[in-house]
Amino acid sequence: MEALLTGLRQNKKFAVHHLNTQVSRSLAEKGGKHQLRKSIYGAYQVAQLIRQLITFSPDMVYLTLTNSPSFLGFLRDSPFMLAALLFGKKLAIWFLGGHYFYAHTTGLKRSFVRVLLSRVSLAVVEGQCLKGVFQELVPRERIRVMPNSVDDAPFLEARIRMANKGNSDTLKRILFVGLMCPEKGVRDIIAAIPQVPAAHFIFVGEWPSAQDEKEVLDFLHQNNVADRVTFTGVVSGPAKFDLFSSSDIFVFPTYFVYEGHAVSSVEALAAGLPIICTDHGALNESVRDGWNGFFVPKSDPAAIARRLNHLLSDDDLRRTMGERSRQLYEERFTLPQYVENWSKAILRCAAI
Repeated sequence: MEALLTGLRQNKKFAVHHLNTQVSRSLAEKGGKHQLRKSIYGAYQVAQLIRQLITFSPDMVYLTLTNSPSFLGFLRDSPFMLAALLFGKKLAIWFLGGHYFYAHTTGLKRSFVRVLLSRVSLAVVEGQCLKGVFQELVPRERIRVMPNSVDDAPFLEARIRMANKGNSDTLKRILFVGLMCPEKGVRDIIAAIPQVPAAHFIFVGEWPSAQDEKEVLDFLHQNNVADRVTFTGVVSGPAKFDLFSSSDIFVFPTYFVYEGHAVSSVEALAAGLPIICTDHGALNESVRDGWNGFFVPKSDPAAIARRLNHLLSDDDLRRTMGERSRQLYEERFTLPQYVENWSKAILRCAAI
């Protein structure tokens, strides 16, 4: 978001004001926790939007949609949409994910969703395969595909740091980045570790619960592989880019129902890593099976282990796939391309 705002502000065609609508303090807090605090803060944000509609008087209001298995999420978004529409502004929405829960409601709830979404001027999704997530509630011609992007500069800096530092790990490094929940494929990777002896596994992310963490640690100790696994917790800034740049393979076998185009998959492309993942959500925007990585079936530790061992045993293939990942990043996912795509979409929306 920061990169997009910076890019749009550098374009003299746009004047941009940003209102931060984030209410969850962590990934694990999303999905229904601390609703009272989040509702109070959400009401404050709506008041701030109305103030901006009066003082800044924008031509368009852009909103990143909430998505959770509770209709409270849509009720949180609806005041922002209603305010924009009542003030006669064009409304643009950005959906991050692969399953829009509120498109599957029924009765009065669905009617309310339809009333608002049918008035959207621009709806952005993360991949070609996700253009149907709104279930015809948004006119098809108003939907645009915008895969995620990341800034290249931190990766270039990390490569220099890692080249100067060197890698003391004698084993190849397998990297996972994401929320450490079973639906992201974490347990499947964990189950594959005993079958992949020539690798050190690094998990970057937040545990959804202490029980999840305990069960995983118990499994690793019972199988005598705990010394080949590192859990870093949440990592940001240069430390995160160093982890990408010092790794050899990125693995992400998610089957999370809300998965869209995972930013971590684009980060793996920028870092020049081969990717092993499921063909789920919009991950096929980042991975071409057999070209820069491999798709594996969901919930299949044996398949994950086979693909990891295949890449670990073939240095040329691993290097070639990594180079192709970097090539794909440069062709489709650089930050200037991302900002340019957004600029075109906004101007097209303004012309409607």
